[in-house]
Amino acid sequence: MTQAKTSRIQRLLAWCAENGIQIDERLSVVELDASADGPSGLHTSPGSITVFATGYIPPLQVVVKIPKTTVLSIKTCAMAAHIQDLITSVSEEREPNMWLSLAVLTE
Repeated sequence: MTQAKTSRIQRLLAWCAENGIQIDERLSVVELDASADGPSGLHTSPGSITVFATGYIPPLQVVVKIPKTTVLSIKTCAMAAHIQDLITSVSEEREPNMWLSLAVLTE
């Protein structure tokens, strides 16, 4: 397993910090190399980013706090106003998967 923080991991963790995402210090974020298996023998694809505990974490312990404004949704994506206009114009809020797919597509 790659132990050094790769530039991908460093960018991810910097983005998390800049956006108010708090990650418990007992979690380790690593990128697995081509020949590695993840913790507990879980097979992952080369270059996968994996998160695992470095020590005991009691049950029901919050390990990551993510502000609602950081979560990708139809209200927070780059095209939020346009998607809301589309929803309003077709009066179709019953297809949340379609609207979220559109939000992901525009990112």
